[in-house]
Amino acid sequence: MEVKPKLLNIEEALSRFGDDLDLYKELLSDFDCLNEFSKKRLEEYLAKKNFAQLKRIIHKLKGVSGTIGAERLYDSLRDFEKLLFAEDIERLETEIIHLDDIYTKTCAEIMQFLKES
Repeated sequence: MEVKPKLLNIEEALSRFGDDLDLYKELLSDFDCLNEFSKKRLEEYLAKKNFAQLKRIIHKLKGVSGTIGAERLYDSLRDFEKLLFAEDIERLETEIIHLDDIYTKTCAEIMQFLKES
C-alpha cells in the first residue's frame, strides 16, 4: 500500500533535527508563506519566459519544503521543476494553479501547527 505524502510530516522533520521542537518551530516560523512565492509572480515570470528566475524560486522553495517535511509541496515543486527544465509552458501554466493550492494548504497547516504548539 502506497503511503500518501503529508502536507506537513512533523515526525519525519523533527527526526532530522534530533527532535528539537524549538528549532523546528523556528524554521517553520521562517518559512516564507507570504513573500517570495506567489501565483501571480510565477505567472509573470512564465509569461516573460524568465525560466532562470522561476528555477531559482522553485529550487529554493523545494529545498526548504523538504527540510521542514512539507512532503506534498516538495513533490509538487519537484514535478514543477522538471517541467521548467523542459520549458513546457502549457503544462506549467496549469501546474501553477495546482502548486498554488498545495502551497496555500501547506502554509495553513504550518500556521495551525505553530498556533497549537
